[in-house]
Amino acid sequence: MYNQFIKNKVKVMSELNWIRAKEFAKIAKVFSTPLRVYIVGLLEKREYSVGELAETLGIKMPTLSKHLSILRDEGIVKVRKDAQTSYYSCECTCLSTFHSCAISIAKKSLEERKKISEI
Repeated sequence: MYNQFIKNKVKVMSELNWIRAKEFAKIAKVFSTPLRVYIVGLLEKREYSVGELAETLGIKMPTLSKHLSILRDEGIVKVRKDAQTSYYSCECTCLSTFHSCAISIAKKSLEERKKISEI
């Protein structure tokens, strides 16, 4: 895709910035599922075992495992094994800022929709 910009002589960003933008979009896509947003919100606060998370969320282990795998593969959460138990937590502290910002935007959007629907 970046080469298309070069061919069209419309260089909007360097190739490095293009790669960064693609990676950001990939990470943002991980948060396109409300359940993953909620999982990260929980893990920002403290470490959870897989069993605790499944119970807290009220979902089955295979579903949780799928979502945790996606979050782990993108480096958003990390796992710590202790004997037979896996514990998950957030990988980086900057995530809470991103999460808070996204939640703030979502709240404003919902408020605007509510105002429009009341008209």
